[in-house]
Order: sequence, then structure tokens, then C-alpha cells
Amino acid sequence: MIFVGLDVGSTAVKAVAVNERGSILSRSRQTYPTETTSGSYSTQDPGEWWRAAVGALRQVVGALPDPAWVCAISVSAQGGSIFALDHDFCPLTEAITWMDRRAVAEAEEISRVFGDKIYKSCGWPTSPADCASKLLWLKRNRPGVFSRAARFMTTGEYINYKLTGRAVTDPTGAAITRLYDINRLCWNDDLLNYLGIGGEMLPEVLPCGSIVGRLKTSAARELGLGEHVVVFCGAHDQYCASLGSGVVNPGEILLATGTAWVMFGVSESLKFVNKHIAPGIHPAVERFGVMTSLGGIGAAIESHANRCSLSLKDIDRVAEGRRGEAAELLLCPLSSGSGLIPHRRTGLIDARQYDEYDIALAIMEGAAFEVRLILDKFRELGVMPGSGGALTMSGGAAKSRLWSSIVAAVCDCELLLTEEPDTPALGAAMIAAVGSGAFSDYAGCLDFFVRKKPLFPQPGQVDFYRGKFGRYVSCFIQ
Repeated sequence: MIFVGLDVGSTAVKAVAVNERGSILSRSRQTYPTETTSGSYSTQDPGEWWRAAVGALRQVVGALPDPAWVCAISVSAQGGSIFALDHDFCPLTEAITWMDRRAVAEAEEISRVFGDKIYKSCGWPTSPADCASKLLWLKRNRPGVFSRAARFMTTGEYINYKLTGRAVTDPTGAAITRLYDINRLCWNDDLLNYLGIGGEMLPEVLPCGSIVGRLKTSAARELGLGEHVVVFCGAHDQYCASLGSGVVNPGEILLATGTAWVMFGVSESLKFVNKHIAPGIHPAVERFGVMTSLGGIGAAIESHANRCSLSLKDIDRVAEGRRGEAAELLLCPLSSGSGLIPHRRTGLIDARQYDEYDIALAIMEGAAFEVRLILDKFRELGVMPGSGGALTMSGGAAKSRLWSSIVAAVCDCELLLTEEPDTPALGAAMIAAVGSGAFSDYAGCLDFFVRKKPLFPQPGQVDFYRGKFGRYVSCFIQ
């Protein structure tokens, strides 16, 4: 049996094919463009999502000795990118992505009308990035299109529809739209009525791991697969990443690093404790997620590295020896502070005498300090255990020996580094494997699918960063 995980992300589709022993047999990646206009508009063509998905799946399938062994597919998807379709399921608009910020006035209006009821319903605060605000913007600014719309879709259910002919999402994908109530497991009628849409215009919501359907004839032919292949309902990419990183038990935490950093924990109940911490329903039975973002951290190091023509290997090689020389240099790498942790400022403190390697080191240290602040806040709010336990780290920063060692020292805990770079795609493959009956639950397939390397903090670095963390807090935190 071979299981395929498909991750439709913000800029690319990634796919992996995995067998029952957890061995990755093939992988692929296909990018697609994002159109940005006037600084606040961000759109993507849903057709490009499908074309990239087809390209990635065909490449993965083509590399297999026998494609007939593929028995199941599941989809991990970006959240919050929405578009309108007509009665024939033809898109009427491009997808307004989660990066789009045009709906500021509409978000403020929904917030005034509903207050914290939105957060208490779906686990996410009202924002210009959310689908509810975008639909209100569409209604106000493109009434002709809005009145013609027969349905609205986001990424995951559109790919499921193209694969099977059935538009299905899961509670994590539905909740991030702000239109779904994770307490009652249904669409939020009060909000839908305010927007002027009906629940029949939105996708069907099934539990993660449910059968969506078998590949329809046209999709099977296009992908080079048989119509026997079953598509299982996947999840939002961060929830799939938690599976692919082996973070499924209460108290475990994932630090997912990329252009944006995300802290994701697992709890035993829904935790509506702070509007900047998003609770949700985890794919694992009787498990729940808690998530918060550290905006701009990955972008900060990428921008600095590009500007100075540096690579992470360059920074690892040179900056590690600069701790003593740059001991007084502090930098908060967040783009605009943090909603969960109030900041009095961001940016550099007195960088006149430092070079590009010192600044790169300070960005890495600042990122680790922000992770420590989030961990402390999680514990303060009762989201996570008070102390102990390993922190799992995935993504680009996990590949940096220097950066991962700083995180381990600042947090003073064992760090588990994922060996698989495409954890959302791997998590989707795990959903397909469990859904197919190859494993009874996610805990049973972790030993086969997930591989992590331990990294322990060095005592000397723990002491050094304990003092520098205190200075960081005094300088940047309210």
C-alpha cells in the first residue's frame, strides 16, 4: 500500500508518496504565482492550485515502480483563501488569499457587531485576513458577483472537489474562515445571516480522516491513477504539520519555522483563553490544538540574508563565534510586535558597531527569545504543562545548527528536530494511512512515519542566554 500526502500551501504544492513502513518513495514540488496589487490585495487563481496539484501528483506517481499500489490520498491546505463559484462550480473570482488585507473596514464592522462571539465560536479572532470579512467586502464592493455566487470555497475543499466531485472540508479548515462553530460543529447561522449567505453555499464539513470519495474518472485519468484510489478528508496545514512532526499528545509543542513561525500545542480540551491563541479540533481522537503565530521572523532573516548575500550555512559558520562580541546587541525580529505578548518596540538596539553576521546572530537570538516568551505565556494561561518536556522544531530554521542550538539553550529544554522537511504533506499521508486501516490510530504510525533527532542545550549557553533574555525582556516587552 502507498499513501500520498498533498500539501497545497501559500506558494507551492508539495506531494509525498509513503509506504506502510513510513519510507518516502518519491516527492515533488510545483509552484504557482500570487498576484499582489496596491500593497493590500493578494489573489491566486484556483485553477493554478489544481494545475500545480496535478503536476505534483503526476511527478510523484511517475517516480513509483508501480502506481497501482497507490491506495489513498489526503490533502493538507493553506487556510483562509476564499473565492466565489457559480452553479456549475466555475470560479467567478480569483481566490482572495489569507495574505490579503483589503477588508479592514469590514473586519472592524464584524468585530463591533459580534464582539468576542466570533472567537468563542471558531477559535480565531476577527481580522481583515479572515474569510467572513472578505465575503462582506465582496458583497459591498462587487455586488453583481456576490449576487451571482452559488457557493464559496477555500483551498482544501476545492482540491477535494476536483479529485472526487465532492466539496468537503474538515473542522480545522472550516474554522479558520470564521464561519464555523467548533463547539456545535456546524456553520455559524448568525454570522451567515449577517453576511447574507446560506449554509448550502458552503462546503460539507466532515471529521478529519473521513472518506471524501474515490477519484472521479477524469481526475484518475489526469493523474495516471486508478479510480479505486480513496481520498480522505485532510486538515489545515498546521494541523497536518503537527501529525508529520509527531506532535499528537497533550503537552507536546511544535515550533514550525518558515517565512512565518507558528507555535502549535496539543491539549485535552478546547482552550478559549486568549484571542491570540487559536484552539481547534486535532485530527487525533479527543485531542485539540492551540496555535499562535510569530509574524515576520522567518522573513526577517531571509531579508537580511538576501540583502547581505548570505546563506544559513555562512551564518552558521561565522556567527556562532560572535556571541561574546555581540553580547550587548539586541534585536526584536517581529514585523509588528506580537498580539499575545505586548511589545513596546521592535527592531535593532544600537547596531552601529556590528556587522552583518552579528545582526544575523541577533535575529536568531531574538526569534528564540520570542519562542521562550510564548512558551511562558502558554504555561501562564494553563495551555501547556508548567515545565519539562521536549519541544519539536521543524522547517528551515531546524536545518540551522546554530539557530536550533540557540532555541534549545534559550528555552532550556531538549529540542527534537524533524528529519522530514515537508511535514504537512507527510501529515496528510498519515491521515490517508490511518483512514485506509493500515494503522489503528496516529500513535500507532508515529514510529514508522516520523523521525526526529534530539538536541540538548549546552549548560554554558543556557547561562549566557538566561542573562541576555532578561535584557531582551527589559528592552522590548511592556
